[in-house]
Amino acid sequence: MAQEPPDAPVDDTTMTNGEVYAAVKTGNTIYLGRYFTYADPYTGSAVPVDASTGNRLSTFPKVNGEVLAIASDGSSGWYIGGNFTEVGETARNNIAHVLSNGSVDASWDPNANNTVNTIVVSGSTVYVGGDFTSIGGQSRNYVASLSASTGNATSWNPTVNNQIKNFAVASTSSVFLAGSFTRVSDRPRPGFAQFGTYSFSPPPEQEGVTITATIDPYFTFQISSDTCALGTLTTDSVNTCQYTLAVGTNANNGAVITIQAISDGTNAYLNRDGAPDTYINDITENTLVTAGSEGYGIAVTAGSGWTEEGDFNDDDTPIPSSVTNILSTSGPILSSVSSTITHKAAISTTTESGTYSQTVQYIATGTF
Repeated sequence: MAQEPPDAPVDDTTMTNGEVYAAVKTGNTIYLGRYFTYADPYTGSAVPVDASTGNRLSTFPKVNGEVLAIASDGSSGWYIGGNFTEVGETARNNIAHVLSNGSVDASWDPNANNTVNTIVVSGSTVYVGGDFTSIGGQSRNYVASLSASTGNATSWNPTVNNQIKNFAVASTSSVFLAGSFTRVSDRPRPGFAQFGTYSFSPPPEQEGVTITATIDPYFTFQISSDTCALGTLTTDSVNTCQYTLAVGTNANNGAVITIQAISDGTNAYLNRDGAPDTYINDITENTLVTAGSEGYGIAVTAGSGWTEEGDFNDDDTPIPSSVTNILSTSGPILSSVSSTITHKAAISTTTESGTYSQTVQYIATGTF
C-alpha cells in the first residue's frame, strides 16, 4: 500500500503573495503560475533581519499567529507577544522568550490567556499589556509585570478595566500605560495612567525648560443604605437607625456635604403618611431626644479628616429645611472615609399612631 502524505504542510516550503492556479513538476523543478508577483520561503509571523544588509536571519523560530510586540532581552534574544499558540515546535500561548541561538526558552512560560499587545523590558522586569486576565500564574487584568528570569508575575497588580495597547517605562519606579481603559485602581483614568513619579535634571544648555504634569480630579460619594428604619416607637425608649456617608477625593481645596429634607418651612419633621399636618416634631436646638418626650433629630459623627459644621457638632440636632452644610474638609481625602449619621426619635403619650417617614437628601461637592 502506498504511503499517504502527512496532514500538516511543510514549514520550509515556498509561499506566494497571490493565487496559484497552475503547478507542474519537471525533474527536480516545480513550476507555479497565476496571480502572484513574489515567492519566498514561509517564515512565520516574526522575522529578524540583519541591520546592515536587511537580509532575513534564518535562526528565528516560526510563530503560528500574530506577533504584535517584540522587546530585546539585552542578550541578543527576544521577548515576543501577540496572538499565537506555538513558537517553533514549542507550545506558547501569546507570549514567549526566544534565546540568542533561536531556541525557545524552556523555563520561561507566562502562559497568557489572551492577546499580548505590548512588551517593555526594564532591568529584571518584563512589563506586558494586552487583553489577558491571567498571566505568569496569577490573575492579572490587562497589565502585569513578570520576572525576566522565571516568567512568574510579580506582586505589582493595578486594577485596569479594559485592554492595554502600549507601555512606557521611564525608570524602575515610573510606568506609563495607554489603552482603551477608563479606570485604573478605582480612579478615573481615561486612556492614560502613570504609576510612580518621574523627574530629571536638565543639562546646563537646557536651563529654563518647564516640566508640567496634570493629575485628573476624582470624587467618590456613596451612602451605605437608602433606607433607615427606626422601628416601632414607644414612650419608654429612644429609637435610632444609622448609615454612613463615604467620600474620597483629591480636591485640593476640600469638600463639603450638605443636607436637606422635606419640612414645613422651618425644620424637618417625621410626617405621618397620608396626613402631612400630623408629625413627630423636631427637637429644640441644644437639647437631646429623650424617651417619653416627642422629638426627632440626628447626630453626626465625622470620619477622619472631616469636621462637623455648625450645630451638627452637638449630640442631637434638628434637620434644617434649607440646604445646609453638615460636614466639611479643608483638603483632599485620598482614601474614602466614612462619617456616620444617626437618626433618633421618641414619642409621648399624645403622639398619634400611624406610619411616619421623612426623605433626606445629601449632596457632596469638591473644590478642585
